[in-house]
Amino acid sequence: MPSERTMIVMAEQMKLKTLTPMFMTILQEIDLTLMSNAGKRCDASLTSAMNNTHVFS
Repeated sequence: MPSERTMIVMAEQMKLKTLTPMFMTILQEIDLTLMSNAGKRCDASLTSAMNNTHVFS
């Protein structure tokens, strides 16, 4: 039987595995929203500079 500490660590890892994809999806959605808003406000040169530096990739 694994120790209590091992059980807690395993439970935490399971939580992370479950939550990480959710967080990644939320972050991607926020990222896309920021990108589209920024794109509307930026001029062409700034947009191309952002594309060249791959800030959002």
